[in-house]
Amino acid sequence: MRKKLETREEEVDIDEEWKNLKESIIDTAETVLGRRTTRKRKEWFDEECEKRTEAKNQARNRWLKTGNLKDLENYKEKRKEATKYCKHKKESWIGELMQEVEVNNRDSRKLYKLIKHWNSTSKKTQRIGNKRWETYYTELFREEKEITGRKKEKVEMEDSNNEDDAPSYDEYMEIIAQLKTKKAAGPDQISNELIKQGGHELLSRVYRILVAVWQSETMPEEWRTGLLIPLLKKGDPTQCNNYRGIMLLNTTYKILTSIIRKRLAEHTETKLGEYQNGFRKGKSTIDAIHVMSQIIEKSYEYDIELHILFIDFKQAFDNINRRSLVEQMQQMKIPEKLIKLTKMTMDNSKARISTTEGVTNEINIERGVRQGDALSTTLFNIALDGAIKAAGLDRAITVSATQVIAYADDIALITRDKKSLGAALQKLVTETEKRGLQLNQDKTKYMIISRRKTDHIKETNLGSYTFKKVENFKYLGVNVNEKNERSAEIKERIQAANKAYWKYQRYLTDHHISRATKIKIYKAAIRPVATYAAETMRLTNTDEENLGIFERKVLRKIAGPRRTEEGEYRILMNHEIRDIIEGEDIVGFVKAQRLRWFGHVQRRDTQHILRKTLNWRPVEGRPRGRPRIRWEDQIHEDIRRIGIEDWRNKIQDRKSWEKNIRAAREQGRI
Repeated sequence: MRKKLETREEEVDIDEEWKNLKESIIDTAETVLGRRTTRKRKEWFDEECEKRTEAKNQARNRWLKTGNLKDLENYKEKRKEATKYCKHKKESWIGELMQEVEVNNRDSRKLYKLIKHWNSTSKKTQRIGNKRWETYYTELFREEKEITGRKKEKVEMEDSNNEDDAPSYDEYMEIIAQLKTKKAAGPDQISNELIKQGGHELLSRVYRILVAVWQSETMPEEWRTGLLIPLLKKGDPTQCNNYRGIMLLNTTYKILTSIIRKRLAEHTETKLGEYQNGFRKGKSTIDAIHVMSQIIEKSYEYDIELHILFIDFKQAFDNINRRSLVEQMQQMKIPEKLIKLTKMTMDNSKARISTTEGVTNEINIERGVRQGDALSTTLFNIALDGAIKAAGLDRAITVSATQVIAYADDIALITRDKKSLGAALQKLVTETEKRGLQLNQDKTKYMIISRRKTDHIKETNLGSYTFKKVENFKYLGVNVNEKNERSAEIKERIQAANKAYWKYQRYLTDHHISRATKIKIYKAAIRPVATYAAETMRLTNTDEENLGIFERKVLRKIAGPRRTEEGEYRILMNHEIRDIIEGEDIVGFVKAQRLRWFGHVQRRDTQHILRKTLNWRPVEGRPRGRPRIRWEDQIHEDIRRIGIEDWRNKIQDRKSWEKNIRAAREQGRI
């Protein structure tokens, strides 16, 4: 590699330099590593199985033609031989698979990936021809005419300070270290590993190109083209709009955009609204779920009626208007250098679509942000933030009667009456349309959460839109329902976990795998399904019992029956199951997760959205009768049971708080 690079030291321009570097990388990789062909999964049905099956089929056809008794006996013999041989091959294959699982039992992540791989099924869901894909995406990515109602404002640009400076080598190497391995390569076929492990000479050359791109604000033409992979979300596989397009991009381009994204974050994080939880440092889906559940729980307790609209946009990431995005970046006073570099990554971008028929011709991408690009989520957040603020919906979560919760494009608009909801929606739609986003009326749902009976209507009108009214809605993977019944969510989680249990059952019963490995499989692949968003769960005694019943069912399958002194077999008792799991039962796991999350919330600033929603107390009077058990009540009960004194001070030390939780788990106090 070093010799190839040294012979190409005199380069003319960025395109030529990149072309030479790419050739050096690929030539060296082919010489040293060779070409890796895509391997099919090792299956048990080999050539001998195929040969014996074919012989059986021929014998059957012969007997069907002649009706001869001798041919019938021959067919039965061939069928017996084929069945016996194929059964033996399948059992041997499963045995090898289970041994591979056992070998990787110490690495939970690798173990989970392995069993997930072997359980996956290859589905050729694309039933759409290349020409149709080409037409669909050409139309989708075609730039719209100037959007009406969008006023251009002259804005003073922020002094760029150090943003004009090219990234330092340390900054560059930090991004290199973050590159994930075993990821699909982009159109140039250069994987992340080839860059990461290429040595100092290669890394220096890549850095030199990136600096040249940064300074000149032009990048190699090859970097503009991505490979678009349509992935079926759900619904009819013959409809193009039921697919999500993921873009595979060149590794060197992704390094550049990762650096730009990091610099952008330094300016956007303090300016984006606190409602947005998607793809931001220190925020997650659990943040949004926590805020939603606390607002609903406290509003229901104080008899405050909530009207919620779960908003869906048509192909949100693909429809962002790029000109309005650049204007929004200017209004946020992002340094001009970063805006120019961002615009450079979007200008003249192209794609080829990979389908079951091959790869299509090149198409232009004139709008939207490319899903798979490191910049896409940050740019989408910027565009949506502009719309939210222009609509006047970015307000303090407990001050205003109109609130917004979002995780990227999963948006919930909450008000206290239908009229306010309609007004807020109209403002939001007006602003989002200026930025290219179109409301999806069919997938947007309306819900009323109230202690009182609501009208049993199927649809409701808000302005010029008609939305379906629902009693339940899955928001960020959690069931939200009109009566604030969290038990319905627990039941759904157990049902989903049961599906995972049946999916992985053969691992739990195979004699090649030790009990310890089986329990790891349960903890890695089954229990997380039942305990998703455990941090925000509010459990009744019935919920705890149902979770326990499910877990004991799985553990009994893992342990198998126990033989008595009389030679009979019996199932394990509950206390024997607790010994197997070593006190780490599923209910205790949920309580520990809640306590960890509670500590995380308490360590936040008092003005942080998590603290504000937790501390919020409506000014309205609470109706008569004992209120439902609250999430916070259960937290305080767990703290009392653990016996932590002066917890408000101790909770500020994360390590100490975690140590207390771990000790309580080991001692069976939660």
